[in-house]
Amino acid sequence: MSNPKPVTLESLATALNTINDKLACLPVMEQNLAQQQQAITRLEQQPSRGRNPPPGGIEDRPPRYHKLDFPKFDGKSDPMLFLNK
Repeated sequence: MSNPKPVTLESLATALNTINDKLACLPVMEQNLAQQQQAITRLEQQPSRGRNPPPGGIEDRPPRYHKLDFPKFDGKSDPMLFLNK
């Protein structure tokens, strides 16, 4: 086994400065966390945007598919007029 590196005053000062820098960031991190928690709470309180409309609510977007009514050829008129529509 190798001998551990001796602890010097400079190495302790460097470690303390690093710890102090990280501690200085804590208030900013706590503020960011509080803002994120508020945003999550607001999102949870919004109505659902899933596939099923909320109970008793109105769908906020149109249905995905629409039924289209295509004209039908009656067989009595000119087929070229019908095809060119």
